[in-house]
Amino acid sequence: MHAYGLMETGPNALAEEKINVLIVDDSLVIRGMVSSIIESDPRLRVVGAVASAEEADAVIGRQLVDVVTLDIDMPGMSGLDYLTSLARRRIPAVMLSSRISDKSKETEIALARGAITCFNKTEAVRGAAELLGSVREAARHKGKPLVPASVDDDVALTPGAIAALDMLIAEHGEGLYTFIAQRIGFATLASDSSAIAKWVATARKLDELMRLRGKGRADRNRAWPDEDCAREIQASAS
Repeated sequence: MHAYGLMETGPNALAEEKINVLIVDDSLVIRGMVSSIIESDPRLRVVGAVASAEEADAVIGRQLVDVVTLDIDMPGMSGLDYLTSLARRRIPAVMLSSRISDKSKETEIALARGAITCFNKTEAVRGAAELLGSVREAARHKGKPLVPASVDDDVALTPGAIAALDMLIAEHGEGLYTFIAQRIGFATLASDSSAIAKWVATARKLDELMRLRGKGRADRNRAWPDEDCAREIQASAS
C-alpha cells in the first residue's frame, strides 16, 4: 500500500466523463513519467504538466481541472503551501512526492491541508494501478469542501493560546502531530466523518499556531506574556 489518505471505493464511481488532471512537479522527467501513467487510463486526461504553483494557476485559469497531482519541493511556493489554495477552490489534489510515507510529517500536514491522498512518487511506476485509482477517487471530491469550514477561518492567536501551546509542546514535543495523525487514522477506520473533521481542523490550527509561535519569538517588538498566561491556564485547570 503506497497511498495514504481518505480513500472511498464502491458503486458511487464518477461518471464515465474524462477526468482532467494537472501535473505539478519541477522535474521534467517526473512530469513525463506521471503523464504517461495518467494517459494510460482511458478515463483520465492530462490537461497540463507544469513546474510550479504559479504555472499551475495559469493552467487552472484557462482549463477545467478536476484533479492536481502535486510535488512538495518546487521553486517558489511549496506544494504543501499550495494545497491550501487548491482546497479553498475545492480542487482536489493527490500529493505525489518522494518525501511521502505513512509516518512522515509531510503526509500528516498534506492530509490536514486538504490532500485527498498522498503517494510516494518513487513507487509510481510499480504502483501505477494504485496511483490511477487515487487520482480517480480524488476526482469524486471536486467541488466539495476539502477541509472543515472552520479551518478556512483565521485562527484566534492570543497570548494565552501561544502559552497553552508552549505547555503542550513541553509535555508532548513533536509527537503532537503523530498523535493527531493517529486520531485521524482511527476515525477513518471507524468511518467517523465528524471526528475526522475535528482532528483535521485541530491539525491545521496546530500548524498555524506553530508557525506564528516561531514568528512571535523572532519579533522582539512583540511581547507574549507566556509565563503569566501559563499560570492562568494552570490555575483554571486546577
